[in-house]
Amino acid sequence: MKPINKIIIILFAIFNIAIAQIYTDYSPIAANTAVETALLNETNRVRQQNGLSQLQFDPKLALAARHHAEEMARLNYFSHQSPTPASKTPAMRVARAGSGVVAIGENLALVHPGNVASSSLEGWMNSPGHRENLLNPIYTHVGFGTATNKHGMEIVVQVFAVEPFEIVGSEVRESIEDNYELSIIVNVKQSAEYVLEIAGEFYEAGFLQAGTHELKYTTTEKALVAIQIGILNPAGNSYITQDSGWLNLTNNNFQVDEIASKQYLEILGVSARAQRSNINEIFLIVKNVGNNDLAAFINQSYLDNILSPQGYIHLRVANSLINPEISVGIINGSQVNLPYAFVLDNSHGKAFLRPKALN
Repeated sequence: MKPINKIIIILFAIFNIAIAQIYTDYSPIAANTAVETALLNETNRVRQQNGLSQLQFDPKLALAARHHAEEMARLNYFSHQSPTPASKTPAMRVARAGSGVVAIGENLALVHPGNVASSSLEGWMNSPGHRENLLNPIYTHVGFGTATNKHGMEIVVQVFAVEPFEIVGSEVRESIEDNYELSIIVNVKQSAEYVLEIAGEFYEAGFLQAGTHELKYTTTEKALVAIQIGILNPAGNSYITQDSGWLNLTNNNFQVDEIASKQYLEILGVSARAQRSNINEIFLIVKNVGNNDLAAFINQSYLDNILSPQGYIHLRVANSLINPEISVGIINGSQVNLPYAFVLDNSHGKAFLRPKALN
């Protein structure tokens, strides 16, 4: 069984889909276009001088930066931490702007009016912490916000993020799905953490005590279902296959893999029951994916090959999961880098997708 490593970096009308923005509760703020453009140009000039790639402008990061600059001017403070509970941290502000990114950095500057961009960049480059943010090679996108405080000084906010591809819209649909509930009886010979693979999809890892257990999962397969179960490698970050087999859904006959190890865990039997389930279908519209292979976690259940040929991500989530966490990212060898994290909020009527950092 292939290893599954979940790495999350944290620093401070195709298919008739109605493209909607991820949930946001920030109102629009008009850009100071001349100053923000100058800040972007100066930022990229400095990065190029240091052998780094240019940053792309992100309107959601800019919205978060503008709101923070405006609030600091209005409430007369200057800090990365806001006194407003819902906007306390940079991550919360970016989430309120509708972005699910999790790798975030922020620089602040307080400068005299006039040459705002050059003064800000000079100050940041002469400050080790700000310089580190500015020249961090992992960042791909940036946004800016400015405001004038009561003393006539210009407050400048620069927000960075890691976005190896972009999520530009989403839709959540309620639907009914025909599927099968699988009952998998396993005998655990030694207590261990396990992971299950059903028809190529990996399901939530869990710890099983020694003894006999019934595991229940669903599948949308219609004929032959391959089932494989493994335990966590004591050495670390991979799973070792213990047992496998094939269930014929037409006659409920389970064919055992005779050569599987079965050293610590054995499948005693598998049966299936046809059913209809209420689900939420999530469509994420993405761009600039390139040749990357995308994957997702729904809570701890792993899904790969999630990008459709039409250029959107399609995920199915059972209604029985309350506010499940959804992380989306890129497969990098045996690891999965997860730059985006959301919650499917289905606890207050119609389900919608919101950034995980949005409380």
